[in-house]
Amino acid sequence: MNTRRSRAIASALLLPLLVSLACLSTGPARRDLSNFTPIVVTANTLPPEWTPTPAETATPIPGWRLFEGRGLSIWLPESFIGGDPGQDLDVMLNELRLLGGRFAESADKLQADPGSFILWVFDSASAASGAVTNMTIVREDVPPDITMQEYLDAVQGLFPPEMRIVQSGTISLPRYPEAARLVFETDVQGLALKEAAYLVKHGATMWVITYATGAQDYDQLLPTFELSISTLTVQP
Repeated sequence: MNTRRSRAIASALLLPLLVSLACLSTGPARRDLSNFTPIVVTANTLPPEWTPTPAETATPIPGWRLFEGRGLSIWLPESFIGGDPGQDLDVMLNELRLLGGRFAESADKLQADPGSFILWVFDSASAASGAVTNMTIVREDVPPDITMQEYLDAVQGLFPPEMRIVQSGTISLPRYPEAARLVFETDVQGLALKEAAYLVKHGATMWVITYATGAQDYDQLLPTFELSISTLTVQP
């Protein structure tokens, strides 16, 4: 595995936590997810209100929207904005700058390095902690025979010490049995942040889907993250 590329992946896992520092004083109310039940991510478990269809698209989830990047698609609540920086950069920058504040600062970061991310989306709804919830997707070409545990071990070894790993292991997702999940925490500028990173191996490509938010919001938002990752579709 390319060590330089893996270092880039480790850096990409850290960035969503830093983006979470963008604080909002106002914003639309967060959608009530009390009717959604957290899913157990096993190969035969699907979330409520979502079932696979014979086609390669998921049944729409009420109040959610589809985001498409280069080679994949995934669903998120309609309060999320963003997209594929490689295709929608100008639109994304305008959306972020219209929100103002630290969102505008995030637009500057995105404009400086748009090519690293397949998708970069933000939740425009405010969170209790003041952190901005966001999701990013990056990819890496890997040897076809590398195991998920080998990749997981390599990436974890590149994390800075301030990133505390609280959960790590292989899992199965509804469509992708070769997957893993990393959950880690850090404190930046006095704000506790928490992130769930899902690693999905598809052929010779490793996809890394990362959800980051404030630590105090994490448990409330985990059902959203789990429902979202279960809708991931990678093109053949």
